[in-house]
Amino acid sequence: MMGQRRYPQVTKLLAIHRSPIAGRGVFTHESVQKGEFILKTRKPYGYYFMCYLNHSCRPNARLRKGRDRYSDCLFAVKDIWVGRYEKEEITIDYRR
Repeated sequence: MMGQRRYPQVTKLLAIHRSPIAGRGVFTHESVQKGEFILKTRKPYGYYFMCYLNHSCRPNARLRKGRDRYSDCLFAVKDIWVGRYEKEEITIDYRR
């Protein structure tokens, strides 16, 4: 299995909160660096956070297909900042 990446299920503390974009959204309680792995889900299970990802034309994360057809991985495409009183919502571009 040389060269094959294994990702953990979740590497960041995630939570669902009210979103200024629409309804509810996914927020992280830890800062995330560009290119860092955030979350892996497996179909049909583990889609709790995925259904709350809101669209943005300027997303801070990207969803990629996993190695098998049953998983998806979420990566940061830019730094996601977390302050003491304010957290940045994790968003994706639905068109990609």
